[in-house]
Amino acid sequence: MPEDAGMPFDGGQDAGHDAGVQCTGMCQVTSATAQFGSTQRPFDRAQFGFTSPMNSVSGGWEIHLEMYGGGSPECPEQSSPTPDRTVVISGLKLPLTPTVYAADGGVKATLFDFDGDLTSAPLLRAMQTQLEVVAANACESCPSAERFIAFEVMAVFDGGTVSGHVYGTHCGSLDTL
Repeated sequence: MPEDAGMPFDGGQDAGHDAGVQCTGMCQVTSATAQFGSTQRPFDRAQFGFTSPMNSVSGGWEIHLEMYGGGSPECPEQSSPTPDRTVVISGLKLPLTPTVYAADGGVKATLFDFDGDLTSAPLLRAMQTQLEVVAANACESCPSAERFIAFEVMAVFDGGTVSGHVYGTHCGSLDTL
């Protein structure tokens, strides 16, 4: 991100604003699944972008995160293939700390099941969402390739759940500045 973006946070190790920045081994593996009735489907990866205060609901810096099952591993673009399923998590406020974020703090999850394997609804909004940040580096001055977030998620939808460990990397195409 350009320095003139006016980002009021610096999640570098010295700043202490983000959750622990150490994430190796299994911490870097996404193992979340969707369970709807007897149908279970995996999520392969997650990617996130920054949302500026003028574009966020909270009026502060937030992370917009998307979990994907299927599709292309590259950062999403207009011409990217549609994944089989996506969970969009919004309202995750910066700076990140190693804590539990939930719906009462503004965190929301929405499931899009493009293949229709889990639900016939075009989208489902979670009735309850809980996200526990394990490690993160949302450092403004770090190269995009070094930015990540690792967390445990539990989202309860009408008829099913999405849960497990998620590791997400930064994608500039998801930034809303």
